[in-house]
Amino acid sequence: MTVLFRAAHGINHSLRELGLDYVDLMLIHQPGWNDEAVYWALEQAVRDGKVRSIGISNYYTPEAVEEILSFANITHKFDVLLVFMFDRIGRRDDETPFVVQWFVQQGIEVWSAREGEQRFDNYVDKLLNYIRFWQVSGESEKTSIRVKTKHSQMVQEGQYRGGHVPYGYKLEHQGRTNKKNQQVRDLVVDEDEATIVKEIFDLLTNHGYGTNQVAQYLNEKGTGDQPVNIEN
Repeated sequence: MTVLFRAAHGINHSLRELGLDYVDLMLIHQPGWNDEAVYWALEQAVRDGKVRSIGISNYYTPEAVEEILSFANITHKFDVLLVFMFDRIGRRDDETPFVVQWFVQQGIEVWSAREGEQRFDNYVDKLLNYIRFWQVSGESEKTSIRVKTKHSQMVQEGQYRGGHVPYGYKLEHQGRTNKKNQQVRDLVVDEDEATIVKEIFDLLTNHGYGTNQVAQYLNEKGTGDQPVNIEN
């Protein structure tokens, strides 16, 4: 099965799953193998009336974009790129200013909802933009550290911070409220599951069982309908 056929099949399958005759926009999510055939399948979908507009996403280097443009027959030109903040354009901090500059050099205005228009008219503009990107990058890293530290503190205090509830625990209201004065649930020991957790610990540490042996033992014994993840 060729890449072109698989891409066309994928487009038709998506339309059937959505229950639609066409979609307004379909994108290639990121650079991959044989993008030329995939883009041709998208162009054919446009000609067949199955897709109204096509494009690319996560092609965050000029080289990747130029490759698509080299064989694309349908290229819906645009002259304005609007983002929330400029630091979200690139994946790498040291590349982002150059990616933005490349857009500007192609005659595309680059605007941020928070920071206005990004210009590269002179060397002062370039210097200020590079400093801004690196400053934003530093603030983003600091925010990430603060969030991770807070999450670690919550775990140490036994607070539930979302996600999958570990086996051996359950969620209950313990009278705690958040900053909005809304009741929140905390992790408490599930006595039924805790017995199984203790048994797992005993098998692993005192009897030399491996994880597969533990799983087989619990399945033969019958631990209920819920699967036991012994890595939690």
